[in-house]
Amino acid sequence: MSSALSEYLEQIDESTSWDEEEFLQTKILELANADPKAFIREVRAIPADDLVWLSDVYEALSYDAEHWENFFVEEVDRLLQLARDSDQPSDVLFPLNAYFQLSLDDEIDQLQERLRKKFYDNVEDENVFIRRKCVVLLGDFIGRKSFKALNKLERLANSDPDWRVRYLAYEALLEAVPERKKRVKLPRWIRIRGWLSKYDLE
Repeated sequence: MSSALSEYLEQIDESTSWDEEEFLQTKILELANADPKAFIREVRAIPADDLVWLSDVYEALSYDAEHWENFFVEEVDRLLQLARDSDQPSDVLFPLNAYFQLSLDDEIDQLQERLRKKFYDNVEDENVFIRRKCVVLLGDFIGRKSFKALNKLERLANSDPDWRVRYLAYEALLEAVPERKKRVKLPRWIRIRGWLSKYDLE
């Protein structure tokens, strides 16, 4: 990483207030917009052991999400592939949690649709960690009229071989359309186990 990007990320890690963190994210965005190609090269050169820093990078760029649309979509593919090749896939995928921020922006419909499709296309991946993460992220980007995605979540909740995927799909489904609960046969043991493992599901 460049000295500037590295410095900003370390300062965010040490920040003690939201105002300070937001200021530093603004500085990262300014750095990125000054030379996007160079910035992307630096981000993609971050070592595998330091990928947690990507969360702050994604959050900073979310303030100008439309401009960074292709980058956000490409990063999904990149991290999913890194996860497939990693012996710590959940750590690799963790930074994608920052994409939740993109689901809240009412002015980036095209990016949201592209991300929704990307997560939809990967919720049946052979890698169970990818399935879990994409189920959660797909849930962030759907609404009551996302029929295709809702139907797939319903199928996963009913039949995925991994109980965590089933539970996460069930939760995502209920968040979007609570009345679909009647269409999912989620065993009581999965509901209990999911509730007890609330912070260790992905």
